Amino acid sequence: MQVRTVFRLCMSVLAAMAIAVGLAGLLAAANEHERASRIKAELDIDVLLFVIGDAMGQERPAVLDALVAGRHADPLARAQRHAYAVQADDAIRTVGKVLAQQSDPVAGRQLDLVRSVSERLPAWRGMADRMLGPAGRDSFSEDLPRYLAELDSMHEALEAALAAHNDSGKLGGIPADLLTLARQAISARRLSAQRLGPVLAAASAGWRLSSQSMRNQASIDGALKTLWPQIEALAERLDAAAGTRAPMESARAIFAASDQDLRAAVAALGAGLPLSDPVPDLYQAEFKSARGLERLRDTAIDAAQAQLATAELLAVIGMAGSVAGGILAAALCAWVLHALRTRVLGPLAALSEVIGRLTRHDYDVIVPSLRPTDEIGQMGAAIETLRRAGMNAAASETRISHAARHDGLTGLANRATLFERLDQAMALVGRGHQCALLYIDLDRFAAVNDALGHAVGDLVLQAAATRLADCARETDTVFRLGSDDFVMLLTNIAETGNAGPVANRVLRVLQQPFQVDGQDVAIGCSIGIAVAPQDGLSPDALLQSAAIALERAKTDQPGTLCFFEAEMDHRQAARTTLERDLREAIQTDRLELIYQPQFTVGSGKLTGFEAMVCWTHPVRGFVGPGEFIPLAEETGLIVPIGAWVLRQACWEAMNWPDWVRLAVNLSPVEFKGNALLPAVQQALQASGLRPARLELEVSEAVLAKDRDANLSVLHALHAAGAVIALDGFGAGQSSLSQLLCFPFDKIKIDRSCIASLSERGEAGAAARAAIALGNSLGVATTAVGVETEYQLAQLRALGCTEAQGNLFSRPTVPDTARRMAAGEMAAKNFAA
Repeated sequence: MQVRTVFRLCMSVLAAMAIAVGLAGLLAAANEHERASRIKAELDIDVLLFVIGDAMGQERPAVLDALVAGRHADPLARAQRHAYAVQADDAIRTVGKVLAQQSDPVAGRQLDLVRSVSERLPAWRGMADRMLGPAGRDSFSEDLPRYLAELDSMHEALEAALAAHNDSGKLGGIPADLLTLARQAISARRLSAQRLGPVLAAASAGWRLSSQSMRNQASIDGALKTLWPQIEALAERLDAAAGTRAPMESARAIFAASDQDLRAAVAALGAGLPLSDPVPDLYQAEFKSARGLERLRDTAIDAAQAQLATAELLAVIGMAGSVAGGILAAALCAWVLHALRTRVLGPLAALSEVIGRLTRHDYDVIVPSLRPTDEIGQMGAAIETLRRAGMNAAASETRISHAARHDGLTGLANRATLFERLDQAMALVGRGHQCALLYIDLDRFAAVNDALGHAVGDLVLQAAATRLADCARETDTVFRLGSDDFVMLLTNIAETGNAGPVANRVLRVLQQPFQVDGQDVAIGCSIGIAVAPQDGLSPDALLQSAAIALERAKTDQPGTLCFFEAEMDHRQAARTTLERDLREAIQTDRLELIYQPQFTVGSGKLTGFEAMVCWTHPVRGFVGPGEFIPLAEETGLIVPIGAWVLRQACWEAMNWPDWVRLAVNLSPVEFKGNALLPAVQQALQASGLRPARLELEVSEAVLAKDRDANLSVLHALHAAGAVIALDGFGAGQSSLSQLLCFPFDKIKIDRSCIASLSERGEAGAAARAAIALGNSLGVATTAVGVETEYQLAQLRALGCTEAQGNLFSRPTVPDTARRMAAGEMAAKNFAA
């Protein structure tokens, strides 16, 4: 036989087999669809049963609310009851019609139960009408238990109708578990209502709960204790598929609250005691608990319906697939070779190529236009849908990737992208290239943010980012690291100095004011520059070097640029080590105090001591305050140091005669926050030192920032009795009008002014002005840093009050200061 004939015979056999397989699949899918539809119909009946129970349950609170509140003839209450009754009756008629059309024995049992409920409803509602009638108030406490018991009995009948589906054995898998969860929620709601009925009846009638009622309460409690773990376990297991955990936890929390109140009521009524909570509160608590359990039930029902709808859809898809397979088999038999080649093999080859390109993420491929009525056409449409979904997913991935790699406010690349680019740049550096990193910090951004608000601050950041991007070359990249920190990566630079022009351009551009909301905002910037490979061979090292250079630029002269140098790293390391050691010294109490004596210029009499903190380092030895105090002020450690100095100095000053004063220097940093005034008050109170003996030395720098707040603290210290001394006068830039705002009692003339007193007989203008100011204001003046007899003579001639310096005595240890104050030893003598 010819190959074509053999092929036709083979294809015919294969087609017949395909048709048989398709028919079998069609039959299986049809059976599955019929099963899913039948289960869904049963679920619809369950939902109607739930509706009946809910409506009946709503009639009960309307009646109870009217009874408890005494609103027997309230038209609104009657309207609510009528609405709930109509809803229940409608649902009963609907489910009755549905069940009557079925010949299933289970449906017959359900119909009998529903009819029994329908027959009992009029009598039950009549009981409510009697209780709410004109004469019902006197006897409702007796009728109420029967009314509630009848409702519980009808709910049990509805639960029996629901449980009939379990007997049918038709449900399986997750839908069955979800319906079990729904039934358990309904059972918990009914048991909770059964507990409440006797309590409401006893409370409203003023009865004591009988022993039988207490046993019934215990029995219901036991049933609930058994039921709730089952509900929780089932809700936890079904949470991934149906999201039942959250409503379960909410229902459990509400139930626990109402359960606690109800238990208290049962205990009180059982002992014949009055209730701590009113009856309406108990009813409202149970009502909330019922609503929580109904939400859990509804969640389970909704999830079961969704699962069954999915099963029906899958069955329909299966039937469609089987039908399509049969059609394909018939087409193969009719066409054999020609149809196979022209209508199947050709399109399949084209779609295979499309799929291959899609697997390579080539979403620009064009899906061939096929007839949408056959399987291959549907496959083409599905592939087109897949292609579009892939394009959307790729676009979403691109957006997500962009968001993960860029700053949300400015659109610049972020820190993660910076390190990726640095890794790439470092790889090129290893082959002889150089790259530079510009670390850019906006100088006055924090002040702008505080003064004008974060919204304006965000606009400034966006405008700054735009200017930085304009300054970058094509091969450069700008990044935002956070807050007001930016980085610019310069690649392909020939020499280290080539980064300078770009940095200078950035300085000029950012120094120009920004127009934001109709106002000029000036900020400026400082830049630290590090160049690879000499300043770092890894991204972290290069970024650290640029940060160190930036810190140097901000320290030396803000608004400039600074290239990294090797000694900066050593200086930074030394500073870090010194800060760590200083923290340890504060914690281990290794700081010490020394005292600089102060004398009158005229008689040379000792008047007091200025306390100075020093530090004996375990390796470096003696460290003076001039070396570590600036570091303490930068890091904020000056606050605990200052508090310690106040306490220790006041305590040691109590060993001096009462006329000897103690001077303590205050840093401007200590004025931040609200800790300074309490620290001074605590030091005085703990030591017992008179406030008038404490002299607080404050520099002009406290006026530079937070002027009003700092002046308020100074006035409070002065009001507390402390002496305020204006320290370092003559070295600052403050105006006379600013200084006169100080509540100072003494002026301390800076040592630079005293040094200007020349041996040639020329008294420094600053010293003369300071002493003259003190004399005119009637306040004492103290010269600091007196080193020579000539300086002393000049100060005496100018009318200076006090002096301190090495001419009289160097700073001494506490014991020496005590002996000097007691007159046991004297400083250097000089003629009056």
